[in-house]
Amino acid sequence: MRGRSNDAEIYRLAIIGALLAILGDIIDLLILLKEFQKGSRQQNDTTIIEPFLFQ
Repeated sequence: MRGRSNDAEIYRLAIIGALLAILGDIIDLLILLKEFQKGSRQQNDTTIIEPFLFQ
């Protein structure tokens, strides 16, 4: 009986850890999107496209 309780606790901690990792990834993605939007507002279309054309 005690072994099942330990297994359940391990699975619960693993799920919590996975959810925290996913939450961290979502926060990183939101930060990157915010930086991209800020950068695209500061530049016009030619300054974004030119580096790809002249490589």
